[in-house]
Amino acid sequence: MNRTRVKICGITRAEDALEAVAAGADAVGMVFWAGSKRAMDAEKARPIAQIIPPSVGIVGVFVDASVEFVLETVDKTGITAAQLCGDLRPGDWTKIPHTLRIVRALSISGSVVPDTELKMNGVNDYLLDNGSQSSRGGTGETFDWDLADRFRSWGRIWLAGGLNPDNVGDAISRVRPHAVDVSSGVELTPGIKSPEQIRRFIDAVHHADHAIAKAEKHAH
Repeated sequence: MNRTRVKICGITRAEDALEAVAAGADAVGMVFWAGSKRAMDAEKARPIAQIIPPSVGIVGVFVDASVEFVLETVDKTGITAAQLCGDLRPGDWTKIPHTLRIVRALSISGSVVPDTELKMNGVNDYLLDNGSQSSRGGTGETFDWDLADRFRSWGRIWLAGGLNPDNVGDAISRVRPHAVDVSSGVELTPGIKSPEQIRRFIDAVHHADHAIAKAEKHAH
């Protein structure tokens, strides 16, 4: 099986970004939305992005953003991926450079049926979160992980929403996502991460991957 990637999101401090990198995170995320408790702007984000090694992705999280705002933020900060939450404003999204990975975030609730209008041309990464209109960026609560199967044909699944060191292993074994995304589940307070919780989370991911690989080996 492929290794599950880990994104530590809601980074607001350089020291937390470095802790995530040291613990083995594949990506760190910064939120460019004023409505978030973890909101960043380009000026604050740039110095953090500059200390992240090239092997680790830097994901900008955008909510109801215009293509112009995304491009401007990419130019000012050096982020390597854009996670698009909420509504996409009308615009020419083909202007986004091919070097920038796009992750389309979808809010999952109830007995959701995949809305093909939310599928973006050329986008192969979809983050599923238990979002809502009021919180937009996520609620910090899980959703019914079985619903993820309905989106598997769209591309790679990134799983978010209420994940923490204690439940991420179960989430991986049930969903087998390409990546898992955590923010509040490894925090002391909003925007302030716990190095210990980050390490526990990533260790739990590795443990789950190892258990699945071992089971698959025995199955053959």
